[in-house]
Amino acid sequence: MKKSRYHLFNTKILLLFLLNLITAGLVVSTSSYFQGKAQTLKTLNTSALSGGSYFSSGTKVMRYSLYSEEGNLYTTQSSGAAGIAEFLNSPPSYSAPSGRNTVGIMGRVVGGDDFVKIVPDGFFSSSTLSRVILDSEDSTSEVPPEKQGEHYFYTQTIGGTPVYAAQMILHERHGNEIYAIDATLTTSTEVTVQTISEDQARGIALGKAKSDYPNAQGFRVMKVEPYIVNLSILGVSDDETNYSTFAVFVEEESENPQVAMKYFIERSNGTVIFEESLLKEANREIKDCNVGGCPIVRTEGQPAYGDADVDGSYDVLGSVYNYVSKTLHRNSYDNHGAKQRAWVHVDSTTPYCPNAWWYGDHMRLCNGMVAYDVIGHEFGHGVTDYTSNFVYKNQSGALDESWADIMGSEMDGNWMIGENTSIPNAPFRYMDDPPKKSDPDRLYSNYYYCGTSDAGGVHTNSGVMNKTYYLLVEGGSFNGCTMQGIERQKAIQIVYRAMDKYLSAGSNFRDMAEALKRSCNDLYKTGSTCDQVRKVVEATEIVQQPPGLQTCTHVARKTPQCGNPTPTPTTQTPHPSKTPTPTQPSTPTRTPTPTIPGQPTKTPTPTLIPGQPTKTPTPIQANRTPTPTLSANTTFLADWKMDENSGNNVSDSKKNHDGTAYQTTITNGKEGLARVFDRNKKSYVEIPMNQNLKPQSFTVGFWVKGVPPPGPSGFDYTQVPQKYLGGFSSSQYFFTNTDIVSYSGITFRTYRDTVYFLVGKGQITSDSLSLPQNLILDGTWHSVVGTYGSGEMALYIDGAKKASKSVSGEIKYSSARNLYFGAIGPEGLYYDGALDEVQMYRGVLSTQEIRSRFGR
Repeated sequence: MKKSRYHLFNTKILLLFLLNLITAGLVVSTSSYFQGKAQTLKTLNTSALSGGSYFSSGTKVMRYSLYSEEGNLYTTQSSGAAGIAEFLNSPPSYSAPSGRNTVGIMGRVVGGDDFVKIVPDGFFSSSTLSRVILDSEDSTSEVPPEKQGEHYFYTQTIGGTPVYAAQMILHERHGNEIYAIDATLTTSTEVTVQTISEDQARGIALGKAKSDYPNAQGFRVMKVEPYIVNLSILGVSDDETNYSTFAVFVEEESENPQVAMKYFIERSNGTVIFEESLLKEANREIKDCNVGGCPIVRTEGQPAYGDADVDGSYDVLGSVYNYVSKTLHRNSYDNHGAKQRAWVHVDSTTPYCPNAWWYGDHMRLCNGMVAYDVIGHEFGHGVTDYTSNFVYKNQSGALDESWADIMGSEMDGNWMIGENTSIPNAPFRYMDDPPKKSDPDRLYSNYYYCGTSDAGGVHTNSGVMNKTYYLLVEGGSFNGCTMQGIERQKAIQIVYRAMDKYLSAGSNFRDMAEALKRSCNDLYKTGSTCDQVRKVVEATEIVQQPPGLQTCTHVARKTPQCGNPTPTPTTQTPHPSKTPTPTQPSTPTRTPTPTIPGQPTKTPTPTLIPGQPTKTPTPIQANRTPTPTLSANTTFLADWKMDENSGNNVSDSKKNHDGTAYQTTITNGKEGLARVFDRNKKSYVEIPMNQNLKPQSFTVGFWVKGVPPPGPSGFDYTQVPQKYLGGFSSSQYFFTNTDIVSYSGITFRTYRDTVYFLVGKGQITSDSLSLPQNLILDGTWHSVVGTYGSGEMALYIDGAKKASKSVSGEIKYSSARNLYFGAIGPEGLYYDGALDEVQMYRGVLSTQEIRSRFGR
């Protein structure tokens, strides 16, 4: 054990210290002894901690959120910035974990002779002060004088290199009283070896971008910055290693880039350890991209231009600026009077329309996207860039998206987002009722998305915070709780202060819940306002997200406590560390609909095709057609019969490649039963991938029964990444393990009246076959079979060979992509209809074998 610097300790001080902790209920028991000379130990005032505070410490990462609602945690001798410097230069301590018998709010409070500072050694000299906010300097602040504070934001560095999303925020009031501390920090200065050069990192990032977005015009590197990435700090893994990386900022080589990514290249082996989009989808300087080069056509004070989108965006930007100035007391999105810029008519330069997005210092709007809520939404992204600066991924990214939606809702005064745009099926979100668009309205909703697409569900999961804001404003009964609305004027102040003063880059839903409570206490301590806030965060379950975790909880749901109990501060036990796997953080899975033990399973009401009559499924297992014997050169890899008459499990009768169905129902199938998929419910089946399902020679076959979707003619929207708002497609995916754009792996889909079979080679071009004017979704059963191997790929419909071509080369499979039926994945391109008898073989079946299994 490391020898403590505080091994000399006065017995009387020790007893008083322990007595104080015991009185506060923070020490369970102790049998430890201290030896040495007398020395005063600086400690935090843990007796003043409010409910919701926590401290968690792993091997190399500590994270905590400590808050005193009425008192303070520590008093410095100096005031203001000097007091903060004093605190960080000579930080208080708490006793370290012993692993034995003394446990309390600060981890294990007393153990052996080891004492741990709340701030890592050398933090003050090596960290960067990134932001300071003084409530007293805001003459229009809503915070009463006795609650006004100073907020200091520090970024951790190691050897001068910033640790991505590693931050400490200290909150001080009354000059020298520290009342709150929030931190996520590494306690280790060790980093991985650095063998990859900057030029190599550039090449790796460009290759990754080209692979992910093969339809882009090409890519350029904007800049490269060194960062240390700790996946535990980012909340996506329990890997606490400090990885030395180059962050390579890449954008599409176009006058109007539609792809801009930040790739973190691990410098010991060149893997992309983490990535983040630089575009945030959804300033009065207007560019018109109907004109070559997107020139500026109207600036502040100029007369109307004569174009509806140009003049409309100019007017709306003025309204947004006035709202932000009057209501949030903020001078533009950066609070320093930055020009408000918008590009309109970007359709001529991109296929990714209709849409809108924020890119660094301006927004870009497709035709028909000039609307109050859309422009408010994009402006909201600009605000987060200069406040909390959320990592645009997982729950922090969902908070970013939700704040943008809140800004949009504030601008047009309703709870729909995008209702006045050209996006098909608008609005694209309902804040008052997110499940209308299959988005979650609480943490444990069946709609909550746990996958990796859409940057970890930033748009889908924003529904949880959207519902939170709606309940703050309107109140009502929800999830066993009854709340009174506090109206928009109070709600927006609470949420904005929470985001601006108390949240940081890696904040999650729980952090937002605690920040809302703190913010309310600062602003509206008297009355019932803060009681309503506490009820709302219970109702939407955001208080149940574990500290530091960005992904799905895998923790049992608790019944919301809406009766205003006083929670007890808790200590979180960290997960045991695992062997680092830098190439691919663990991928969480979406939580299926739970089955309640001891209760009968509800029989689903099947819908074969939305809008058509349904029939009650009748199991007919005894009438199945016997399976013919296979030839010697083929192996039956998987057989998903779709015969489960209840529940979410989709079983493989051959190799136990079982999967999970989401939002599907049951109907009579081609043989036995079948799964019904509904694009309005975002139905799909997910099968975890393994090496056995990645053959170099294969046969895949299945039966489908559905109808073609309505859809626009013209551009094929299957090429649009689903992170862009409003992506619509009349494509329907039956079977795929492809990356969202690159077509690695195997894909079967239909687009209007054309059937496609694609096999990815890890290049922009893939081996593919298509059958135009073969409308297989006509309300009757049809089989689709694809074979690949022995130098040929072939496509069969109803047992007949319809197309073939010569092929060669190795099939490339994504290491991060599961197998999906009925959609390209959780992110979209859903199938409407039934699917049955999905089979996969290693090797190529003969025409006779295919006819016997899949002939009509």
